[in-house]
Amino acid sequence: MLTQHTGNAPPFQCPDEWNARHAIGTRVRVALQGGKSFEARTASRAWSYGCFAVLALEDREGCWLVSNLRALADEGDTTRDEVSEG
Repeated sequence: MLTQHTGNAPPFQCPDEWNARHAIGTRVRVALQGGKSFEARTASRAWSYGCFAVLALEDREGCWLVSNLRALADEGDTTRDEVSEG
């Protein structure tokens, strides 16, 4: 699922930037259009999809724009999968 960049996270111009900073399994907040977001874990390294850097998320279909992700500190491994208002 490619989503439009929301501007809430710093854009990564290439997947290597994301991969150098974040391991597979990193807990992230995913920004959605309309100010909503959810938390998930990454399930792959980032790769190029045209001019976008994308990756897979655990238990989610499709690929997700890295520019819409914000890595979260791992505080007790409390990944939530619900959608919340931003």
